[in-house]
Amino acid sequence: MMGDLSFGESFQCLETSKFHPWCANLYGMARQIAVLLAISNLGFGWLVTTVFLAGGLKKRSNNTNITKDMLQRRMLKNRDDLLTGLLQGNGDVSN
Repeated sequence: MMGDLSFGESFQCLETSKFHPWCANLYGMARQIAVLLAISNLGFGWLVTTVFLAGGLKKRSNNTNITKDMLQRRMLKNRDDLLTGLLQGNGDVSN
């Protein structure tokens, strides 16, 4: 439902009984953040910084790319949904 309302396309999770890549990456990001917070709270903040600098958050990068693709497809559609108000501005949601 959220995919349809936000991006104008269904994630098909209920039909396929599988996570859409966007949902899977979001779940993976939450797990990564939880682990990094735990590591940081144990006094290994330097390790967390190293992971960030080394680009170790692949789920976040993947999700950013998937989101950009879905937003570009959504911007080509003429429909009223959650993004309509944003698109009525200058149409630039790339930032």
